[in-house]
Amino acid sequence: MRRVRTLLLLLLLLLLTGCAEEAVPAGQSTETTVPAGQSIEETVPAGQSGEEVETAPAETPDEAVAEGPSVTLPDESKDAAEWSLLDFAPDLCGASCVEERYAVAAGTEWENTITLRRGGENGATVYIIGGIHGDETAGWTAANLLREVCPRAGTVYVLSPANVYGAEHDQRTTKSMRDLNRSFPGDPEGWDAERIAASIYGDIAERRPDIVLDLHETRGPQENAPERDDLRNSIIVNDVSPIGELIWALTVDGVSGEALTLLGSPPEGSVNRTVSEQLGIPVITLETWRTEPLSARVARQIAFTEAVLRFYGLL
Repeated sequence: MRRVRTLLLLLLLLLLTGCAEEAVPAGQSTETTVPAGQSIEETVPAGQSGEEVETAPAETPDEAVAEGPSVTLPDESKDAAEWSLLDFAPDLCGASCVEERYAVAAGTEWENTITLRRGGENGATVYIIGGIHGDETAGWTAANLLREVCPRAGTVYVLSPANVYGAEHDQRTTKSMRDLNRSFPGDPEGWDAERIAASIYGDIAERRPDIVLDLHETRGPQENAPERDDLRNSIIVNDVSPIGELIWALTVDGVSGEALTLLGSPPEGSVNRTVSEQLGIPVITLETWRTEPLSARVARQIAFTEAVLRFYGLL
């Protein structure tokens, strides 16, 4: 049955086209045992709101996803800067775990911090990136909140926002007006986007996660965006064959009551295409549709991530 599903997905992917859009030495890490639902420091979304294996997955992946994400919407009286992961998905904070933090591109203008949270049991590794495009607010807002996740098993890495300047200025591009998601694998001596890409790519190559999740957003027609960018709620996968069961669950069973549309052909220079082709690590890019309220989009991003974490047995 698994083989049949994977073949069906491959056939579907052939019919679809889509457009998703340095090893820099890590700094010193710190390690702390974190009680359930707590973080070493307060996580606050950082900009203006508005607007992808060798470790075995869960023994029954379909059932794990089918249990369903427990994501809800936060109290309407709360501002986005006050949101915590508990507001959306208390179950993701239901275990004790070890937290570490370390730097990429350490000592440079583009230095950024990655949060690592490790459960008490051995398991898969999931690497989450939010905010490669700085104006895609729900992606990096959700990833910021996911720094608080405490897996029962395995390890979760979170980098957010990947494009710090863009998030701070509600801007898609980097400071030099370059698209970070067209700059992978990067160049340690290149433009700022190439240097940032090189630091991220180098860290993924070193950590060798089972899967990378790349959290994005897509514009709606009311923003006069080109039709190719109107991707709605969708996932973009360069090669479904390593993760066919997971893709089946996300596209057929759905997330938050809605099946996600499957798209292929991530662009050259994107983290999705580069990591999947050059490192052989599956990448899934999630797009949420900016016609929905920010809280609903963040909830969908978290529900998607929870479904993947459950599939891999981290929760």
